Amino acid sequence: MGELADWAKKNSKTLILDDGETVEVEYQGFKVSVNPFDPEKELVFYKLQLDTPEGPQVKAFKSASGRAARFFDKLEQGARVRIT
Repeated sequence: MGELADWAKKNSKTLILDDGETVEVEYQGFKVSVNPFDPEKELVFYKLQLDTPEGPQVKAFKSASGRAARFFDKLEQGARVRIT
């Protein structure tokens, strides 16, 4: 990745993965909110802690997927998860 892409990824509030990248994160909970692109629908924001060379960072993973909701529903806070 280039310098600007690295900067954008580091400073983003959401989890950004490159093609083929896998990260291990700590699940810290969720929040249901209005989808900014369709106010009639809801979107789940999963709170994930990512360990980086600069120290731990909390990132959001946004999804309206029922499959993702069922997966995260089975986890307890503090569980380690691999995301690809």
